[in-house]
Amino acid sequence: MELRQLKYFLMAQEKLSFTEAAIVLNISQSTLSQQIKQLEIELDIQLFNRIGRQITLTEAGKEFVEFARQSVTKANEGLLMIKDLQNLKKGTLRIGVSYGLKDFFLKALIDFSRLYPNISIKVEYAPSHDLHKKLTDLKADLILA
Repeated sequence: MELRQLKYFLMAQEKLSFTEAAIVLNISQSTLSQQIKQLEIELDIQLFNRIGRQITLTEAGKEFVEFARQSVTKANEGLLMIKDLQNLKKGTLRIGVSYGLKDFFLKALIDFSRLYPNISIKVEYAPSHDLHKKLTDLKADLILA
C-alpha cells in the first residue's frame, strides 16, 4: 500500500468520480483507476462500486476512509517534522559543559534559545572525563570542555 494510492482513494471518495478526482490530482483517469485497482488487489477487497461512470463506496470503502485519512495526515505531519528538523526549528540538543566554562556558555545558550525557541536544550555540567564518556556513549550531542 502506497501513500499515493491512499491520496488517490481519498480524492476519489470525495468526488465520487474517478474522472473528477484525476483532474484535481492532475493525473490521467486511467492512472487513477489503475492505482485504485492495485490498492483493492492488495487489500483483497473492493472499495468502490462501479456503475458505468458513477462510483460509490462499498462498506469496506466506507470503513477504510478514516484509516486512509489518518495515514495521510500522519505522513504529512512526519514530513513537516523532518522539514522543521532540517531548518533547526524543532528538536532536542544535549550539551555537556565542564564547570570552568559555565559562565562563558550561559550567554551563548541564552542567545541560541532566543534564535531557536522550539529547540529543547538539555545541559549537564560535569568534569571533562565524564563528558567525554557521555559523548562517546552518544548520551550527549556536543561537549564543551
